[in-house]
Amino acid sequence: MSLAHAWCRGVETAHKPFTVGLLVSLVACAGSVSGGPADGEGGAGGGGGDGPPEERACEEQKIAPRIWRLTPEQYKRTVNAAFGLNEFDAKSFPADPRDAKTGFANGAQSAFLGGPLTNAVFNQTELFAAKAVKALSQRTPCMLASSVSESCVKDFVGSVGKRAFRRPLSAEEQQRFVDLHKAKVGTLKAQGAAELLVQALLMSPHMLYRFELGNGEAKTKLDNYEIASALSYGLTDRPPSDELLAAAEEGRLSDPKERESFAKGLVKTDEARTKFAQFLYWQMGLYKLEDKRNDLGDGLVNSAIAEVDAFAKDVLQSSEPTLTTLYKAPVSFVDSNLAPAYGVGGGTELKRTQLKEGERFGVFTQPGWLMATHGPIHRGKVIREMFLCQGIPLPPPNAGDLIMQLPQTPKEWTQREKWDVFVQERGGCAACHRQFEPLGFPFERYDDKGKFRSENEYGRAIATDGEIEGANDWSGKFDGLGDLVDQILASPSGRNCFVQRYMTYVMGTTIEDAESSCMTRDVGRKFANDGLNIEGLMVAGVTDEGFVSRAR
Repeated sequence: MSLAHAWCRGVETAHKPFTVGLLVSLVACAGSVSGGPADGEGGAGGGGGDGPPEERACEEQKIAPRIWRLTPEQYKRTVNAAFGLNEFDAKSFPADPRDAKTGFANGAQSAFLGGPLTNAVFNQTELFAAKAVKALSQRTPCMLASSVSESCVKDFVGSVGKRAFRRPLSAEEQQRFVDLHKAKVGTLKAQGAAELLVQALLMSPHMLYRFELGNGEAKTKLDNYEIASALSYGLTDRPPSDELLAAAEEGRLSDPKERESFAKGLVKTDEARTKFAQFLYWQMGLYKLEDKRNDLGDGLVNSAIAEVDAFAKDVLQSSEPTLTTLYKAPVSFVDSNLAPAYGVGGGTELKRTQLKEGERFGVFTQPGWLMATHGPIHRGKVIREMFLCQGIPLPPPNAGDLIMQLPQTPKEWTQREKWDVFVQERGGCAACHRQFEPLGFPFERYDDKGKFRSENEYGRAIATDGEIEGANDWSGKFDGLGDLVDQILASPSGRNCFVQRYMTYVMGTTIEDAESSCMTRDVGRKFANDGLNIEGLMVAGVTDEGFVSRAR
């Protein structure tokens, strides 16, 4: 009998009441216990402010208890941590889908365990099991002895299982795995039975999923082990360390001060910086570059994505890891692929480069963002929705026809010049476009590959001023990109939107604006009072009570 067949026939014994039947049922299960993915686009919501009127009470974040599948990266790191190896390969895992509502690809409600992923997990755990058992000859030699004792198997399951499940196994759970090994060791011998046991552990729902169920009361907090996972995966995409699990065992993580202490250490790690860079990848819409590889080339796309990654990590390691630095720093990372856009020299590796004053600063002038989203309509829409968190009405059903009826203007005119005619002749359309399209005008200074220009391709000077309607807590007027970014940074809408979007990414579900959500309001105030320090934001988010509370 092959190990695969043995696993299928034997794993049910190890996982009762989490049997193969439950695992199969989870194939069709979204991350949330109550409800599936919502329709719509990310970023739609009110802007909020640092201090909404005190008489307008905010609401505590109502996140339902849920079962949240690990991302491929989280699963890989958890497998490797459980066995003290670096051998698990998740490259064959299909990418998680982008959630239409949040705009991110790590959502609890969109994390399905479909057929392709199930097959990939099964195949890779079988391959990994052979490598893990080979390592047992030195680490746990009793598992490969001619006669394997029950105590040896029990100790192995308890040790590995605690790291894999991010909590201690109950005596009953532990015994089921021991019984599985006992039932198969006679036919599969010590090595085969050990490989089967490893695969059974790694295919368990307790390994594949993060459980956030709390104590079952109407309003409940996560238990300490659930908090340990939420804290570590939320900040770093890695499983909780032994130290964090020990704090959970002692019941310390219900205390915000304890969570704060651990969070301050975690945000200084490379894994936390990597996760923040991934947040920025989705927030800036860089995933759109994947559809442009044929036109732009793999080299340019890869470099553009790597630039944002390197820049985000550099900001967090700087002396001022703030939102201001992220939006305004006069440096970036350039190689030979990006050099033409920047008008500088570049080698084979990304190199930290001082940018030309008056032309470049921060993430908004990097080629990746500029290539991923082109034109004032699209760029303005992203700024309004993702960086001000202010919704835009959906276009009318006949929008496609209306595009063909745009006012006729000379082709050499800039987009800013064409706008004035559009407003005059298409007042109905302009009523909506006034809310976002002008935000894209300053970006006309950069062509489709992100190269700076003061004139368009026809030699006409590009004006970058503009004004939007419905700006809420700022004038809505701006004179160029620098002024626009300064006003976003200064506005409560801009600052709280960054908090709202970041917490949505960490929590895996839509977090509401500061006028509605106590979490966004409270964390936003701490963020503002802390000088917009991003590390401070990361810490404040996981110490908030909404981070550890679930409501039925």
